[in-house]
Amino acid sequence: MFLDQVKGKWSEDLIVILNTDKKLIESIKSGRAPRSVVEFENYYATLSRSNGAKVFSIVDGDHAIGLGMLAYRDVVANSARLSFWIGTKYQNEKTLNDVFTLLVDEAIKMDLAAIFDVMRDQDSELLSVWERYGAERRDVTADGRVYMTIHLK
Repeated sequence: MFLDQVKGKWSEDLIVILNTDKKLIESIKSGRAPRSVVEFENYYATLSRSNGAKVFSIVDGDHAIGLGMLAYRDVVANSARLSFWIGTKYQNEKTLNDVFTLLVDEAIKMDLAAIFDVMRDQDSELLSVWERYGAERRDVTADGRVYMTIHLK
């Protein structure tokens, strides 16, 4: 498993997942999924330019299985939001751990002091991954959103 640019075949694979994986579509609630490689790649290129996001295709073998990001970088706190999604048929504890490790390694390469994310309390597998890395957990809203932070330095 590795991280690569959001381009070409990887974009095609991710578009298929975003337009057919009903369980994933419901969980990420992202609205209408891009229907073309150009639309998909332009969206993430714009996101990268607007907030300094690093966006990655998550590749396993010869297929992209998900998308990872280090985004919304705070240059004062030297932190970024680490988030990712993986197609439902690829989701298991080992894959979640492997993807998380790849993204944490990228955050370390970027010399970030901390990474964070906000997720739903019902995302117990994902919360467990963060906790295994020693994340600080704060419940932040009445609707079950949880704020997780890992200090890298």
